Amino acid sequence: MAPKPKILLTNDDGADAPGLWALFNEIAAIAEPVIVAPASERSASGHAITVRRPMALSEIYRRGRRVGFRLDGTPADCVKLAVTYLYRKQLAMVISGINWGANVGNNVIYSGTVAAAIEAAMFGLPAMAVSLRDEAAPPVHFETAARVARRLALDLLACPLPCGTTLNVNVPNLPLRKVAGIRVARQGTEIYTDHFVAAQDADGKVHVSNLGDQRLPTASREHPYDDHALADRRISLTPLHYDLTNHAAIETLQERFARFNWAADTVGKTNRKRSALRKPARS
Repeated sequence: MAPKPKILLTNDDGADAPGLWALFNEIAAIAEPVIVAPASERSASGHAITVRRPMALSEIYRRGRRVGFRLDGTPADCVKLAVTYLYRKQLAMVISGINWGANVGNNVIYSGTVAAAIEAAMFGLPAMAVSLRDEAAPPVHFETAARVARRLALDLLACPLPCGTTLNVNVPNLPLRKVAGIRVARQGTEIYTDHFVAAQDADGKVHVSNLGDQRLPTASREHPYDDHALADRRISLTPLHYDLTNHAAIETLQERFARFNWAADTVGKTNRKRSALRKPARS
């Protein structure tokens, strides 16, 4: 019997987060899940990495068996360490999640969950980020997102996405039977409002906190967007890649800047600098 593929699980909610372990239990049915996750919550850490500062590393055991590691670093750190050191040349896929809270629209930029999946794609591995839309009231249906992740993992193992592409998956917080369907959607523009509050401590130092939590959904209805899919009780699938180039603007900018006379502009600046530095003649 062929060995099961090894799938790395990580997140930004920390190694003890219930979403991570719901994912672990479901993926264990189809693969060998291994964990490398932040030792503590690193939400909204984006694609930050740790350099020069030593990061504490400790083992994670479950039922007497080592199943992974916790790292005092960011989600992207976890993927880098797993791919290049801990499980070098062993991983078939990376799944980041299950995050408690949707990662749609402009919020994707800030998400440590999504960053971990993109980091994996940068190494050429199939990868997806899985998030569960947070609701004001319980229960929390991590089992729904875990079942969705399992089915998508089987699909990606059989037929990977284009190189450098990761799948951003957002799931409604509902029992699976109540999910209205699935939609391949564009990244929208949903964002949380910023609301800063200042307070002064006993030493007179001022601290500010961003307490904004109101969602501003994507206004346009021109295309199917990720946050609209969730609002319609659908699973949202969005292919993402790390190439931030605005390809449509390249030709326009080439024509625009081709008209610049760089040599003349440089000479002019040099002459102006020399004139400014020249001492005035004595009278």
